Amino acid sequence: MNTSSAGEVFGKWKGLMVVNQIRQMAEDNQQLLYLKNKVVEEQLEEFSGIVNEKLRKTEEENRIVRLRTQMHHEQNKEERDALIEEHAEKLTAMKRRKLEIESLLLDEPAS
Repeated sequence: MNTSSAGEVFGKWKGLMVVNQIRQMAEDNQQLLYLKNKVVEEQLEEFSGIVNEKLRKTEEENRIVRLRTQMHHEQNKEERDALIEEHAEKLTAMKRRKLEIESLLLDEPAS
């Protein structure tokens, strides 16, 4: 025969309630950690997306700057080559003119 008193039954019941509350707290803590980790993961993904987008834009801007620099370099090279050719033509014309003058001076009769 069971001779448990009401106090013992209440004590056991109260003990079970405490155990259940402890279990619930452990589950709640586990859930809280899971949710915190999930939030951190989502924030990290969002931050990563922002950083990746900035990187993509920077790479595109750098590509454009390199292209413009290359075009500017080509333009400067063409202008330089044109100036070199122009100066070479002027120098050739000056040499030719000098030779013509020297030839005329040599052909003049002595007075």
